[in-house]
Amino acid sequence: MPKLFVYPERGDPYSFDLPDKKIGIGRSSANELPLKDSCCSSFHASIFPCPRGYILKDVGSKNGTSVNDKRTSGEIDLKKGDEIVVGSTHIFFDALRPTQESGSATLTNRVLPIDDILRDAPRPGPIREAAGPADKARSGRDQEYDDILRDVNLALYYDQPEDKLLDHIMDIFVRHIPMDRGILMLKKGPGDELSSQVIKVPGDPLKTKGLPISQSIIRTALDKKAELLISDIASDESMKRQQSVVLAKIHSAMCVPLWDNQEIIGVIYSDRLSPDESFDEADLRLLTLLANVAAVKIKEVRQREKIREDENLRKQQRQARIIQENLLPKTDPVFEPFDISGGMRACYQVGGDYFDYIPVEPARLGIVIADVAGKGSGAALLMAYFSGSLIVESRTMKDLAEISAKLNNSIHSKSDSNVFISFFVGILDPEKEEMTYVNAGHSPPLLLSSAGGVQMLMGTGLCLGMLPDVRYRTETVPLRAGDLLCVHTDGIVERQDGSGEQFGEDRLIEILRKSSGFRARDIVNKVFETVDAFSENLEPEDDMTLIILKRGSAKNHVLYSMTERE
Repeated sequence: MPKLFVYPERGDPYSFDLPDKKIGIGRSSANELPLKDSCCSSFHASIFPCPRGYILKDVGSKNGTSVNDKRTSGEIDLKKGDEIVVGSTHIFFDALRPTQESGSATLTNRVLPIDDILRDAPRPGPIREAAGPADKARSGRDQEYDDILRDVNLALYYDQPEDKLLDHIMDIFVRHIPMDRGILMLKKGPGDELSSQVIKVPGDPLKTKGLPISQSIIRTALDKKAELLISDIASDESMKRQQSVVLAKIHSAMCVPLWDNQEIIGVIYSDRLSPDESFDEADLRLLTLLANVAAVKIKEVRQREKIREDENLRKQQRQARIIQENLLPKTDPVFEPFDISGGMRACYQVGGDYFDYIPVEPARLGIVIADVAGKGSGAALLMAYFSGSLIVESRTMKDLAEISAKLNNSIHSKSDSNVFISFFVGILDPEKEEMTYVNAGHSPPLLLSSAGGVQMLMGTGLCLGMLPDVRYRTETVPLRAGDLLCVHTDGIVERQDGSGEQFGEDRLIEILRKSSGFRARDIVNKVFETVDAFSENLEPEDDMTLIILKRGSAKNHVLYSMTERE
């Protein structure tokens, strides 16, 4: 009767007599051959007799089953001496596990889960000297893991930049674990691709060689979130097919993920050339513990650097906010018989909205509002450029259509094709009791007449910067006593409540009508307060800017503040 010789990850090996019937192998006690293996599925594989002998079949396990280093998904005939790997357990069919000729150590090509090693770390054997031709054992030193980890924590305690920390980490690794080469790789760039950050070659053997490494070793460590130990590459069928590793004459290799207790941020790879010295499980466990400490330290450094970067960014944003505020009017204009006020609220520290008042000779006033397609620093920079261009072009304000065309070409030449500015400019003429304007793709201003009607001042051209050489036309509307003009950006009417409903123009018109007897400044505040209340004080997703203009009587200009009316 054939036997199975079972070599568990922990504990002593044992044998199992195969019966003349089907048996199950897995973590569940319902199997005929239950395994205490966290990498093993509850029902992992089965072995059953056939006329030819015995057949192994994977029964849909999570991590798969391999025979002689080849993964199998179907049925496979077993031969004497076949090595079956189930999780991290090695099972040999009707033969003892082969041993290494040079020395008594057993060949171990292992994949071990991180959690198992971190949860149950045995004491290491004697710690050997750093890699070199002799690699002699340190006489009289049998340092334990906790002593090593205490030294590592102390060595990495001081705050230092990430690049210096990574180099320091690798120095510690090659000092405590004998290796001919060690490589620290971190996830960086698109798709979290691995990038080599530090390469240490403490011994001479690899000094003059290239640096081929097995991508399959690294991918196995990442995909399975596990440590990989290959004590003898020559005995691993998959490694034999990798010419770069074979040509470099690498004998033994380890790969350990950098696990910070939450995610894998990279890997540590190391290898040996000498066939007389292989990595063993004590090396693997020590490397795992050191890598875990290192990953946590790397994360701490990144968090500290992120805090510093955030603070620098906040300082820059505060400075940008001050600069932007200086581009906006500091006071409301005095321009009888009009009562005019405006305000802007950025959804970030800085925004892409803009408004201004421009005196125009003789005795006229220009009002301007604009909105960059976008938010944040980029939008604020473009708006600053627009503000400067507007000041240059508006020195005379003789032809609004011509000024708008020039601004359009200037913005188009200085911005990407998907960046544009909606723009409204109007010239108030109290003598003629009218306003001439250009609306370059901006939200239509609302003109509420004293008789109760509402007129929307529609667009007279495209947004600035969309296309070159755009023509704009001007329109003129009368402004009579009691009329109210509201010029706004879309951040007000598109503000949403918790259910996603927008504030909309109807609500804006309603609040304008209800507060039409208030001063312009009070109406501005009332609109902002009403919009905030509607949105249930949720953070705005766009900048909000508003100009309110009221036309009073030249002979009897009487306005009431909200406090007086209430």
